[in-house]
Amino acid sequence: MPLRCRSRPLKEDGHTRKTEFTIRNVRNGRMRKIIVMGCKKREFETHDAEWRAALNQAIEYLKLIRVERSQTPSVPLHIIVAIGTHVRAFTHEMGATDAVPFHTHPNELLELAKDEKKVHEVLTEMNRITQ
Repeated sequence: MPLRCRSRPLKEDGHTRKTEFTIRNVRNGRMRKIIVMGCKKREFETHDAEWRAALNQAIEYLKLIRVERSQTPSVPLHIIVAIGTHVRAFTHEMGATDAVPFHTHPNELLELAKDEKKVHEVLTEMNRITQ
């Protein structure tokens, strides 16, 4: 089944603070198992603080998702953080305070055009394990 993204503004979940980030959940037959946190501002691509802020916002969002009836709490959720043209992938376990690098190309900062094959591998693996 192909991946499809759906925008999900934070304000729908009670967050009203203005942010540079947009959250999307990926619909691949299982609601909200993959979250994409994105920021279009390329000037932030090399700022560690921006990557941390994006990941922290995604983790806070996952905490809201985990209480939904459609969720199985023990199932890991996956995060893709995108800033400008670069992405990093993570996995979050129930009860964890932080996310860990996703097992496909862990700790790599992937550039969408240059590392297209690796990005595709991450997305394919996330889709496979969340089916």
